[in-house]
Parts: sequence; structure tokens; C-alpha cells
Amino acid sequence: MTQKFVTQTTTNKIHVQPIIVISNDNVVIENETEWVIVRPNQIYSCIRNAQRQFTREQAEEYHRLFEKYDIGQAKFPLIDYGYQIERVTSHLHLIEQSTKLISMVNSIEMNR
Repeated sequence: MTQKFVTQTTTNKIHVQPIIVISNDNVVIENETEWVIVRPNQIYSCIRNAQRQFTREQAEEYHRLFEKYDIGQAKFPLIDYGYQIERVTSHLHLIEQSTKLISMVNSIEMNR
């Protein structure tokens, strides 16, 4: 999306390297893509290590461009499945206990 946006809104021919920033410290980052996924404190070093550096004027031009078309940040809820996992575990425990009880009853019935 960003590559297409830059190509359509400017005459510059540049390659856009997206950086995904995860600010939620409770989320474990497992990156299996070629995209850069970092925490906020790593943004500066990612930009600093980029292959191409812009002049101050170019950076300001892109800053104004992105500011003009800013749609805000996307918010994705963190879904906590802990409660559901506890319920499933509890049900499995009940099933296990019921199975043992049924086995014991069947054993007693067979020994009569």
C-alpha cells in the first residue's frame, strides 16, 4: 500500500521498505517474513541502518506527504484466550474423571 501510495503521489522512484511497529509489550513477536517488525525503541536503528538515506529536504517532503494523507494508526485488539483455555482444560478434566468413574463402575459390574 505504501509503495503504491508513494508512486502515485510523487514523481520519485524509490523503494519503500515498510517497518511494522508493535507497541504492546505483552505480544510476542515471531517474524517469519521479510518485513521488519520491531518495538518502538528499535525504530531509530532500523532507519539509521537503511540502505538509502534521504536528504533533510527529501525527508521533510515525505513527512508532509504522509502527514497530509494520515489516516491514523490501525488498532488491533489483543484477544486473550486464557479464559477459554481454562474452561476447555476444566471440561477435559471432568471428562477424564467421568471416564475413570465409568470404567470403575463397568469393572464392578463385570465382577458381580
